[in-house]
Amino acid sequence: MGKAQPASYYDVIYATDPGYIAAPDAMRPAWLWRELCARIEPRRAVLDVGCGPGGLGWYLEQREAADRCSVYAGVDFSEVAIRRARVLVPRGFFDVVDYATEVGRQRVGALAEQADLVVCAEVLEHIETDRELLAALPIGCDVLLTVPPTDDPGHVRCFSGLAAVEMRYGDLIAFTQIFWLGGRQCLLGRGRRR
Repeated sequence: MGKAQPASYYDVIYATDPGYIAAPDAMRPAWLWRELCARIEPRRAVLDVGCGPGGLGWYLEQREAADRCSVYAGVDFSEVAIRRARVLVPRGFFDVVDYATEVGRQRVGALAEQADLVVCAEVLEHIETDRELLAALPIGCDVLLTVPPTDDPGHVRCFSGLAAVEMRYGDLIAFTQIFWLGGRQCLLGRGRRR
């Protein structure tokens, strides 16, 4: 198992890794962003926690005008990622937020008050304070999350299956769905903050 990494670790990845400096539809997580985009209803006010370079927002912006999000906001603790996101999604709102800290979680909670869907795609496995982050979300908000089954130098945990997601987060999220996505590349959970 890896360990929680500082923002500078991700700054280097977002600035130099060919899987992230490519066009959005050629970036490594593009398959996941397309899958998530297909599961987000039109006109939602979306807060994307751990938005990285803004790929999900970019895909949401490619929709017909009537099907776009009413608001798209993204937060990440990588300044490099946020700079890239602001270029890819000029209509979006982006902020550098260290959601692993209490102050950062409070900021996420305040932003989530303005959203009706919070997305946490491939972020919870990177931080020790994953449960505290979800607890900072307002009661009743819709949550869409993905977590991996694989280890990585930046992962503090991985998930062996559906039951592992329910066990870790079920007291915080009333899940309506948990299933494998992308041929078992990650687990997707959808529900509402308890």
